[in-house]
This record gives sequence, C-alpha cells and structure tokens, in this order.
Amino acid sequence: MAGLLKAVGLRKNSSSSTTSPPSIQPLLDQYLSQYQPLIRKQPHAAKQQQTNDQSINVDKTPVPQTTTQSNDDESDDKEDKSTTKKDISTDTNKAERDKSLIALLDAAKLTKEQQGEKGENAVIDPDVAKIYAEDVIGPIIEGVANLAFEDRKAASLTLTSILTSPVPPLPPSYFSTLLACQSAVPACALPLGALLRATLSLEANNSSLLSSPSFLSVLLPVLTASPNFDVLTDSFETLKLSLTSSPAPRWLEAHYCGFFDAYGALLRNQNYVTRRFGLQLLSSVLLSRSNFGTMMRYISSLPALKSTMELLRDPHSAIQYEAFHVFKVFIVNPRKTDEIVKVLRMNKKKLVEYLQGRWGEREGEGSFREERELVIKTLEEL
Repeated sequence: MAGLLKAVGLRKNSSSSTTSPPSIQPLLDQYLSQYQPLIRKQPHAAKQQQTNDQSINVDKTPVPQTTTQSNDDESDDKEDKSTTKKDISTDTNKAERDKSLIALLDAAKLTKEQQGEKGENAVIDPDVAKIYAEDVIGPIIEGVANLAFEDRKAASLTLTSILTSPVPPLPPSYFSTLLACQSAVPACALPLGALLRATLSLEANNSSLLSSPSFLSVLLPVLTASPNFDVLTDSFETLKLSLTSSPAPRWLEAHYCGFFDAYGALLRNQNYVTRRFGLQLLSSVLLSRSNFGTMMRYISSLPALKSTMELLRDPHSAIQYEAFHVFKVFIVNPRKTDEIVKVLRMNKKKLVEYLQGRWGEREGEGSFREERELVIKTLEEL
C-alpha cells in the first residue's frame, strides 16, 4: 500500500490540514476509463445443467451418451480457455487501474477531511459527491474488490471514511454491487461487509438496502450456500443489522411471504452455523416489540410451527436450544389458531416429556428455567 501511495504521489503521513488534495474529477475520469467489471463466469456444471433442463422440456425420453457429448465438453473447455486468455489479455492495465483507484479514494478522503463539519446536515463537497453517483459507486466497489489483499484492506478503510457522515442516501445499486462482490469474491467478505455496515448508520441507507433486489436474491442465498465461515458470519451481521433497523418492521410486513419463504430454506439448511445463527436472529426479530404484527402472523402459521418442532429434534443440542426460544413464542401466544392448538394437543405428551429436564446446563442462563416451566405448564393445560 505504501508503494502504491508513493507511486500516485501521496505522502502516507501527510496531514489533511497541510496537504492540498488533488482534483477529484481528473482522477475519477482516469479510473473510469480504465475500469473493467468483475468477471463472474458461469460454472461449467451450471451451463451443462441448463442445457439438460432445456432438453428435458423438449423430450423426456432418456438419450444414451454418445461421442457428441464428449465433443461438446471439449468445445466448452476450449471456449473457457480462450475466454480466460482473453480476460487476461484485456486486463493488462490492472496495475495502472489500481493506482488510479487508490489515488482517487485518497484524494476524496483528504477533501472530505478538510471539509471539517460533520453530521447528517453538513453540506457535502460537490467533488466528493461525485463518488456517490449511481453510475460511479458500483465501479469503485468492484475496483476495491479486485485489489490485492493488503491494498484492499486499506482501500476499504479509506472508502468507509468517505461513505460515513455527511453522506447522501446511497442508491440500492450500491448495496447490490457490494453484496454481489462479497458473493463472487469470498476474500472480500470481511472488508466489504464492514464497509456496507458502516453506511447503515443512516436510516435512509437501511431503506435502500432493504429495497435492493439483492437483499433477498443474493444475501439470503449466500447464507444457505456459502461454505466459507467468514462469509457466513459477516453476512449474518449485515442481515441482523438490517432487520433490526427502524425501517425493517414495515418492510417485513410488506414482504412477509417472500422473506419468510427464503428464510425457511435457510433454517432447513444442512450447515450447522447457518441453522444456529438463523434461529438466533429469528428469535430476536420475533421478540422485538416493533415487529408485533410480523410475530403474530408467524406464530399463527402451521408450517412455521412444524418447522420449529422439527428443529427441536435436531441432533445438535445448541440448535435444539435456539429452536426452543422460537417454539416458546408459539406456546405462550394467548390467541392460538385452531390448527395450531390441534397440532400441539396431538403432540402434547411427547413435547412435555421432551422438555422436562432438557438443557439442564443452561438453567443458570437468565430466565430460561422459568420459561421452560411456563411452556410445559401451558402445554399440559391445553
């Protein structure tokens, strides 16, 4: 990073009060002229599956394998290799592009630091405001994701300082690009996740994140598909912050079906971390006073009850324990629907036997023991 800073003519320890930042517009123009989008190639297996799906729609009769399939595979391999060579040949200016990006970010940071006044009502420097434009912020995020490891960490911190107050509401495309980069480049998960959450201190940005199509189409699938622990934990941090923000209750009520359909798949995932974190977050969302309407709708859902009861049977004690904190909300609900009561009555004996003495090692944690006894008593009185 120090080498790149020196290469672009910026002194690492310069004081913002004595250094006159370079003009942002020429640096921005230079970077955008060198910008190349992240290449997210479709895996060969996915392409083959797509071909198979198309053939199934035409003719369901099994077709024996022939040399044609082999030839097709060889053709695809050749195409992939030629594409890779093309990608490499067109990316020879990466070093210069990286220098341009770092110079741009450092100039914007210095300009903003010299601005002085802070807070949401502060006037934003018109040159720095160019960074926030919808057609600019995406290329900058992807450029940061493409940097080498040490440069990416430093650039993420610089960009974080640029995107904190004062800052205008960021467009949904900003969050879509960030989430897509996290998914495509797992090594970027932590710095980009921290960058994303740093901008959520502004309520309007929480609304932009929730209204971004990628919130459901990218973030939740990452939580069900990613094998990377860092990506999972970081994505859950983002999801938790967004679902506990002030715009979240209204959004949850408006998007109840789409969100909980996707979240149900998350809770059925085979990954232990995904199930456990998912249950913890679900419990905190349901028990939040601001989500009363969403909670009542959820605990009136028979499929949701059955899903929770299945999780009580999970082989991992920690998953069972987290599922209990969701299950208890169904039980203590004084306005249970008839179908909920029917299922609970049918399983009352097994549930009571299951809960008695369960998770004894947890009895010293808060009010758990009292909650378990209340759930057992309520079940017995059904």
